[in-house]
Amino acid sequence: VDIVRGYISVYSYDKMQSVVDKLVDMYEKGGEIVYAGSNQLGKDDLKGEAGLGFVAHAIQAAKNARDSGADEEVQVAALLHDVGWLLPKPKSGKGLTSADEKVFLAKHDTLGANFLRSLGFSDRCVTLILGHVQAKRYLCFKEKGYYEKLSEGSKFTLKHQGGIMTAEEAKAFEEHDDFKAMIQMRKWDELSKIVGLKITKPYDQFSGYREMITKSLRNDLWKHKETFNATSIVTSE
Repeated sequence: VDIVRGYISVYSYDKMQSVVDKLVDMYEKGGEIVYAGSNQLGKDDLKGEAGLGFVAHAIQAAKNARDSGADEEVQVAALLHDVGWLLPKPKSGKGLTSADEKVFLAKHDTLGANFLRSLGFSDRCVTLILGHVQAKRYLCFKEKGYYEKLSEGSKFTLKHQGGIMTAEEAKAFEEHDDFKAMIQMRKWDELSKIVGLKITKPYDQFSGYREMITKSLRNDLWKHKETFNATSIVTSE
């Protein structure tokens, strides 16, 4: 089935929709799990965050991105930034102890980014998701008192996410093209932990991002195809 510049075959569109279906299903099944893994890290480690479901957190983050004027790809990244928490343990992880699982989940940014990359999401979207944790490391280095304000759960995960950035790491991070967006990702994350905020039909709202998520997949298919020639015709298997 051919994909010609500007047009996506029905087969390819259906394939992308199956990816979106998978994500929506994951959040519908895991959306009521308490955000930040209170059942994995211990409720005492996550003061002030218990009772907030993943869907509510995701919607709050995406809305904060939209209200800040972020482009659609950034909004999608904000929506899916914590998808790594919802991924099942790998088959090889059956023997993980509870302590091992805490470390495993602490790396939710890497887990989520690798998962979304495997589904065909754009490099930028994946990088932004990785970046929301790197921004946390950066802000602990850059802003006085930032580390002290972290919850005990967040301090625990930080230890397994690379710790506080060094001056050299921070300088390199500042030079990234999406540095400001990644800092914003972290800020939106922090502002999206309002327990008890009334969200009308949260699952419908999450599903309402289907078109935007599909665009993130579709745009990556057409990356670097700026002129119409023989290479602009792609065969989809």
